[in-house]
Amino acid sequence: MQLAGGDVLPPLRGCLPPLRYSIFMNPLLCWKLALRAWLSALTGSLILFPVTLQLPFCPHHLLDGFLCEVPVLRRLACGDTTANEWQMTITAVIFIMVPVGLILASYGCIAQAMRSMKSEEGRKKATAP
Repeated sequence: MQLAGGDVLPPLRGCLPPLRYSIFMNPLLCWKLALRAWLSALTGSLILFPVTLQLPFCPHHLLDGFLCEVPVLRRLACGDTTANEWQMTITAVIFIMVPVGLILASYGCIAQAMRSMKSEEGRKKATAP
């Protein structure tokens, strides 16, 4: 979802003069968008995983694999996982709603730019694929 939030930039830049588009969407910006997506995923993991490891695990539960995700580890816990579930929910809402908000804001800017166009021909060109 973070990459989708980063995809907000091209439509916003599309409202600018077309000859300047290559200035804004250069390889460095693409690398920065990808890095932001990786870092946000890492941040989400660093928030949830340490709290999950503090849960009490029963000795008779075995892990068959080396790579375990937080929901799987939560099911293996013997104690109360309510706080962990709330933390997962809040983190998921934040990591979903911020990119969705950016996407909706960018489309609002595009719609506003198209409404402010004086000619009908310009609006048709802007909406043509």
